[in-house]
Amino acid sequence: MFTIDILVNVVYIVNVILINNAAVSNMEKTNKINTIIELQRKVDRARRGYETEIWMELPVTMAQLKSLFFISNNGNTNLRKLAEALNVTSTNTTGIIDRLVKQGLVDRSEDPTDRRMLFLCTTAKGEELVTRLRERKRGYLKEVLSRMNDTDLQSLADGLKAFIEAGETKD
Repeated sequence: MFTIDILVNVVYIVNVILINNAAVSNMEKTNKINTIIELQRKVDRARRGYETEIWMELPVTMAQLKSLFFISNNGNTNLRKLAEALNVTSTNTTGIIDRLVKQGLVDRSEDPTDRRMLFLCTTAKGEELVTRLRERKRGYLKEVLSRMNDTDLQSLADGLKAFIEAGETKD
């Protein structure tokens, strides 16, 4: 699955077209790339400042939040797949899941064909939390994008398409 935090990468995307379409020397290209990276850091700081309140009031740790998003994105999953995704042992994920179950964010159920296998899925409360976080980001994006004029919006859309194509292209 190819994911992009749009705000973090906006500057990259807009400049991909410039870099690909312009005949620039290696030094000019390196300077543009360095400028893009620095601008991306500024965009990221602005985005984090906007989201700080909601993240600080979350009732979960970062490992629990990563687990919650993984389970939400994958529907039914199991401890082994979650452990692989988090790059930890199944023992570590057991504790994380225990706490998420205790908070009512995740349910565990046995596989009817193999009682040793547990399925994990988010509860309605867990999905509500994930949705709230996604909507918060979406609201911020809409707010920022609404301040842009039509020409800049089209340039950004074109840049996003070019960035995605460059990211999906394999050498």
